[in-house]
Amino acid sequence: MTEPDKTTPATSIKHRSKKLHRDYPVPPPNRLSLSLNETCGLTGIGMTAIRQAIDAGLLPAHRLGKKVVVRRQDVDDFLKRLPSGLRKRNSPKHPAG
Repeated sequence: MTEPDKTTPATSIKHRSKKLHRDYPVPPPNRLSLSLNETCGLTGIGMTAIRQAIDAGLLPAHRLGKKVVVRRQDVDDFLKRLPSGLRKRNSPKHPAG
């Protein structure tokens, strides 16, 4: 029976460098339909959020064989319907003095 290596603790974890985001292809401007990767590249929205929008019915998508296709017009409409995410300030925190 071999003895464990005493220089490396058994609980050690190797740290891997992870890429924080993926570079998605940006489609040509005249393309009418987009793959999911191209949809991500065009919008700057990640794959998970795009898939969630499709699953929620917010972004229409069509299956063509194994490929999922999104119409460019549907992407434009989807982006227009997104909430701004900005809150309007009712009153300043520090009154002018």
